[in-house]
Amino acid sequence: MNDVHIFVLKWSGENAWLDGDEERSALALGEADYARATAIRSASRRRQFLLGRQLLWLALKRLYGNDEIKKWRLRQSEQGQPVLFYDATGHDLRTKVSVTHSGSYVGCAIAECACLGVDLEVHKPRDWGRLEDEVFSPDEQADLRSMPEAKRFRRAYELWSLKEAYLKAIGSGITDSMAELNFSSQNELVAASNACFGDIDRWRFATPRISADVSHAVAWYAESQGPSSPRIHRIR
Repeated sequence: MNDVHIFVLKWSGENAWLDGDEERSALALGEADYARATAIRSASRRRQFLLGRQLLWLALKRLYGNDEIKKWRLRQSEQGQPVLFYDATGHDLRTKVSVTHSGSYVGCAIAECACLGVDLEVHKPRDWGRLEDEVFSPDEQADLRSMPEAKRFRRAYELWSLKEAYLKAIGSGITDSMAELNFSSQNELVAASNACFGDIDRWRFATPRISADVSHAVAWYAESQGPSSPRIHRIR
């Protein structure tokens, strides 16, 4: 599989088939997920988590087949990211996965590569000016200030998604300084301070358009035989 596969679902009453088997779907990929889900006090956040796991299970089944994924389980890394492993041996798979959710949207990315991260953000009012020193590099701040307000708002969200996808891919978190990451206007990572994995020139990024009010980004490390492009699958 030489592509990054991105699956996106917008929750609505029309796909209510996702209800009913939430706990079973979480258990299918590992008891740790079920324990994590039951520890989430907020009903809406618990639903988001379980829908994300259901979407990931469905995506893996479509890409690899039910017989193959029956051999797999899911655990959490020390940073809280999902990691696939063989149930029989405990060895990690080369297949990497990443899950994201915001508002009524749930997404996951799947690829055979060294590192993979995905993020989506439903837009809501946010004072980016107050956050600019924490989130954006000096170059990014200058670019944002040169844009009309509407374009600046969307670009700020896009940069946030790019950075969160990258930090998820390397197993870090958004508590690390996002401002140390510097993206060009073409969404190339040009500086990453001490938070870079491997050769910076091998990092690839894509920002698929999901909706006018949603920013979406995927980051992956492109080895010599690694994924070359993202493919979008919309689940209804």
